[in-house]
Amino acid sequence: MTPTAAASLIDAGISVIIERSDTRAYTDSDYASAGCSLVAAGSWESAPMHAYILGLKELPESTQPLHHRHIYFAHAFKGQTGWKEILMRFQWGGGALYDLEYLVDSAGEPERGD
Repeated sequence: MTPTAAASLIDAGISVIIERSDTRAYTDSDYASAGCSLVAAGSWESAPMHAYILGLKELPESTQPLHHRHIYFAHAFKGQTGWKEILMRFQWGGGALYDLEYLVDSAGEPERGD
């Protein structure tokens, strides 16, 4: 999520919390300037249950059940390595996966993100 997109969500009354990182394209200060709250890396695991967890990288390898709703490129539905394990974590925890590879628009066309 870009800082501009985050600011749009904030303007619409949605709370946007960003994990601190020194390795992503946008800086922490970019997100802070957009009005986002910043938290420590890895904080998503203890986020409130109503939170959506948005990310573009794979989740850390673990057997920990996943309770939240996650939106990211899970690489889980095309037979990639580790697909069974990640899907089982969602099943065990009652969480949900919205895999970016499979999001479609109202016409059933793949989302392009532009």
